[in-house]
Amino acid sequence: MSQFVDQAVVLKTRKLSESDKILTLLTYSHGKLQAVARGSRRANSSFGAKVANFTFITASVARGKSLDILTQVRINQSFFEALSISLDKFTQASLICNFTDQIVSESYISQPSTFLLLKKAIVRISNTNFSKVAADLYLIQFLWLMGYGIDSATYKNDFLQLYIDDNFAAIIKLDKNEQNRVSQIINYHISQLPIL
Repeated sequence: MSQFVDQAVVLKTRKLSESDKILTLLTYSHGKLQAVARGSRRANSSFGAKVANFTFITASVARGKSLDILTQVRINQSFFEALSISLDKFTQASLICNFTDQIVSESYISQPSTFLLLKKAIVRISNTNFSKVAADLYLIQFLWLMGYGIDSATYKNDFLQLYIDDNFAAIIKLDKNEQNRVSQIINYHISQLPIL
């Protein structure tokens, strides 16, 4: 059984048995994978809160036949508690994690830029009052990175180029009409995706 260590963000967790969870992780170097965290649902588990959603971890993973096995975890940064305080922030973080999980397949060849973009988005959502704008920014950049080709020239609007150029301060200064237009563009492109 081969083993590797990589940085990862916990996209979602689900119950496997009375004491185990299955984690969906987006890793820096190994793409998206599912790993079993054995004993993580027990009260005295060594994993405990280390495997909560929106947590950035360094994971030691052993390759299994059908599912990988999480052998060790070290928390790099956890946003679960900070995001749980605000329903809006929690909703936006859940949205981008679920969206990433649906778009990225397990056969996806890892690009560190995908992992770093998600990490930046969760940090932004956690640290700003503009969580919807931060989530919209992530969705546009993520779709562009995954090759869905949102072309700002098509819309002849400078503010969309600001999204793609990652100028977050300028995006916050958009008026409500411009922010709504960006949301409409995102929703249109999401509705055109063949897999959703």
